[in-house]
Amino acid sequence: MQKGRNCLYWSTSTLRQCLKADGFEMDPIVRTASGLQLNPEIPRWHDLDLFEKLADSVRKGSTNAYNIEEYLHVVDLYRGPYLEGAYYDWAVNDRHRLEVQAGELLSRFIDWTLQKQRFSNTLDYALRLLDIDPSHNDAHLAVMKAFLGLGKPKDALDHFERTERLLRTEYDEEPTIPMLEYRQRALLAVDQLHEPTIQ
Repeated sequence: MQKGRNCLYWSTSTLRQCLKADGFEMDPIVRTASGLQLNPEIPRWHDLDLFEKLADSVRKGSTNAYNIEEYLHVVDLYRGPYLEGAYYDWAVNDRHRLEVQAGELLSRFIDWTLQKQRFSNTLDYALRLLDIDPSHNDAHLAVMKAFLGLGKPKDALDHFERTERLLRTEYDEEPTIPMLEYRQRALLAVDQLHEPTIQ
């Protein structure tokens, strides 16, 4: 019992010292009827709260009126699996929910950037989506489209070949018909790059 009290006193004392060192004046710990808690008046910032708030505004917004800077910020806030390595039920559920949410947002942004021919953004979003779901066919297709749009047909072909191997070995799947179509477009573009010019 005494050991637990000592640990609690040490923790609250350390927290107060750390915040005061940063010039924080308000007491971070308050006593309530049920015990000690963080002072609810302390202004706080959490990337999870901001991600969910911005993600909600994106879902409600018009696809014709995207604020690209705001949405780049949303994507930047998602940096990988939430609390990776924590296997409590609530952590697993939150991790899955946020992964799905990030995937949906990235899919929207990919479609929008392709419409606007912002191929560098397309490539960035598509690769981030593939970090979340390596088997996402539409993201693989978007990578190929982005490379073609950026005038890099060889990179599009390289990506197709890697994707084809991945789909066959890891998922026992074949590339989609649109991917095969863009492979053909990339082959034609590579051939045109190597055609001899008439002097």
